[in-house]
Amino acid sequence: MNIADYALTSQQETESFFMARPHVVVLGAGASVAAIPDGDANGRKIPVMKNLIEILNLGHLIKDLPDSIKKDDFEHIYSYLATNNYPKEKVHEIEEKIYAYFKQYRLPNFPTIYDHLLLSLRNKDIVATFNWDSLLVQAYIL
Repeated sequence: MNIADYALTSQQETESFFMARPHVVVLGAGASVAAIPDGDANGRKIPVMKNLIEILNLGHLIKDLPDSIKKDDFEHIYSYLATNNYPKEKVHEIEEKIYAYFKQYRLPNFPTIYDHLLLSLRNKDIVATFNWDSLLVQAYIL
């Protein structure tokens, strides 16, 4: 056996070892943005924590917050609202607007990264996400 034969055999062994094992794909905050960087089927942009207030036009609902809090990302802003007795009706309105915005998302009529990912999975693979991601569910159903 020459060195080239050994390298090929070693590569085949490595591929065989890794392909036999299940794969876990973990999706984070950028997955939705990567899936539809130019917006959904209706042109709606995916917000991230830094621009959610701006994209969803929620600034009027947090105008009473200290400037130092308003400069934070949405996760910190919401945490502040939840722990500092902010008026419940304003918090509820924020929640409703966020839910309504995300509920309207529709995948475009061409394959996205989610489609490619889901089609590449085998029965033993899994996708785990920390997002509330209706696009991933839509890609799975469609």
